[in-house]
Amino acid sequence: SILNGGFGLTINNTGTTTFSAAIGGAAPLASLSTDIGGTTLMNGGTVTTIGLQNYNDTVVLGTGTNLTTSNSPVTFGAGINGAQTLTVNAGTGAVTFGATIGRTTPLSAVTATGGSFSLSSMRTTGPVTLTATTGSITDNLNGTSGTPTPNITAPIATLNAATGIGRVVGDQLDFLVTAVDALEAATASGPILVGNLQALRLGTITAHNGPIGIVNLGAGSMTIGGSVASVRHGVALATS
Repeated sequence: SILNGGFGLTINNTGTTTFSAAIGGAAPLASLSTDIGGTTLMNGGTVTTIGLQNYNDTVVLGTGTNLTTSNSPVTFGAGINGAQTLTVNAGTGAVTFGATIGRTTPLSAVTATGGSFSLSSMRTTGPVTLTATTGSITDNLNGTSGTPTPNITAPIATLNAATGIGRVVGDQLDFLVTAVDALEAATASGPILVGNLQALRLGTITAHNGPIGIVNLGAGSMTIGGSVASVRHGVALATS
């Protein structure tokens, strides 16, 4: 059945919780949280809240799913699986993907808008589009991991951020992509710093007030299919 109402919902279940219909479509919930352990099966298509959405257990997409908040955070503490589309609309709320997305079953596509993004590892069979409206898109995995792991594995990745994409940790780029046939990226302010683990084709890469550094760390070539421009800083493209 459909679940509506301006109150917070907390689910504590170590088994499987199934959302079989839209949540908050007529009257958004105040917030939604699930506990650690168990699985949340998304069969209802939409979840709408005013406040945060916090998924601490594994999420399985049974259908294309749209998660919406009113400028509040969306956090995934465990993995997300399912050959479906995931759309996140968090406005200026931070979006955190704290564990691998698509580890067992890659998602078909991800489109997400939030204030900023903290990303572990994401695998899709279709395009990934991330838009950070007020902050940056950064890694939460490779800064503490001894083995570099791609943050995005997808045929097409489009990244837009207000204050930067990627960063340097020590002497290494920690935001990594792989198997990307076309990478598009833009920042309003701040750098674009991306490492790549396979052959890479660049589309339009634009940093309006920050440097661009893209390094191919693996085998394969780097092809430029669009313009690569930093308005006020330098551009460095390199292959290992």
